[in-house]
Amino acid sequence: MHDHLIGAIVTEWRHRLPGYTEQRNYCDGNHQLRFATPDFEAKYGSQVRALRENLCEGVVSAFTDRLAIASWGDKAAAKIDDAEGLERLLGYVHDEAFRCGDGYVLVWPGPDGQPTPHYHRADQIVPHVDPANPAVLDWAAKIWVDTNHYGRINIYDRHQVERYRTLGRLPEDHHASDLPENPTAWIPMDLDGEGDVIRHTFGATPALWWKQGADTADGHGKSILTNVIPLQDANNKSVANLVVTEEAYARPFRYLLNFKPASDNPFVAAGEYMTAMAKAANSTVKRRFDPSRQQIFTHDGPGPFGQLDPADLQQLVKVQDAWAVKIARVVGIPPYYLTQTSGDVPSGQSLRVLTSRLTARVRRFQRDSAPVLRGLAQLLGIPEPDITWAPPMDLDPLEKWQVAQIRQSLGLALEDVLTDTGTADIEGVVERATAATSQRLGDMGKALRDGQIGF
Repeated sequence: MHDHLIGAIVTEWRHRLPGYTEQRNYCDGNHQLRFATPDFEAKYGSQVRALRENLCEGVVSAFTDRLAIASWGDKAAAKIDDAEGLERLLGYVHDEAFRCGDGYVLVWPGPDGQPTPHYHRADQIVPHVDPANPAVLDWAAKIWVDTNHYGRINIYDRHQVERYRTLGRLPEDHHASDLPENPTAWIPMDLDGEGDVIRHTFGATPALWWKQGADTADGHGKSILTNVIPLQDANNKSVANLVVTEEAYARPFRYLLNFKPASDNPFVAAGEYMTAMAKAANSTVKRRFDPSRQQIFTHDGPGPFGQLDPADLQQLVKVQDAWAVKIARVVGIPPYYLTQTSGDVPSGQSLRVLTSRLTARVRRFQRDSAPVLRGLAQLLGIPEPDITWAPPMDLDPLEKWQVAQIRQSLGLALEDVLTDTGTADIEGVVERATAATSQRLGDMGKALRDGQIGF
């Protein structure tokens, strides 16, 4: 039994939860106003929160859009792929791994008894690797609060799943701190009649762990947003500056110097001030305030009346573009993923050069995920999977046909030559090409026999 692990499971889950929550919030566009003073937040907070230029989602999708399995092997594997919706499942896992650093799949028999994969977020699983073999999981714990407000922990290992619940219900507005770390606050699950221990026959822990950018075999992954979030905050500040400045200069800032009302009554004084402003505005002498050469001061006397020039909002827009370029540079993606760029859209070899850091990280993730995918395939009943990734960087049409021509010159079969060109109905094309070649050779033989072709 693993009940002695409950305290460590809750502690580890609670430790990692804030980071996962922040990364998910930023990817969803729920950003903090870290740059805001209390006065700024009180005056503009609600207005600025409704505005965002979310670059985090674009960063994640720049990588995950290039991840796809081309083949699991034979037709039986393809049938399982279609039945279980593995392409969609892996899409969720890849997004989570790049967004939060970690992503998980639990496999468990469905109602029909067949193993069924289930996607789980980074904040739903606490993994533990086998000390003797860090490439596999010794056990994995799923932690959550169920619909009846009980804290729940399921611990999966090579032989069974152990199920636990809290002694009492948690508050409806429960927080992470409401899940107790003391093992005595947890008891075996006994509310649904399925038993607190359920055995399985997988022969391995039925949990798979995807990691992005992990430094060690037993360590957690790293979110691709780790170094993006501070820059996103800076970009948000530039957006806030744009909005606040536009709001502040919706009407010009005008000033009237040296005005002293005659009345102590504030309402009368306000009327006198407006009258004086109107008189000064109609004066033939108008002055601009230059903060580099002038100071505002007052004394008893007339006027003058002036107006402060508004800020150049175009400069603030350029600042936002600059932050987008910085984010692209930090994570290694071309700037056109996040902001408008000048010049022609690159293609072919130049595009591969621009995306070399991006494709290198994608290939690293593919390499690190290979043993996890094999484990998933075996749990689903694919004993010897032959997993092939789709290329992270497609060739353009001209390059595809140039490669096809080279392959044909090496003597490859036409069917193999056409495989990567995107040609529809390859079998029909091969059949028609074979027939055309036979007809052409027959015509040449007849012409040779008739003496129309000589040597």
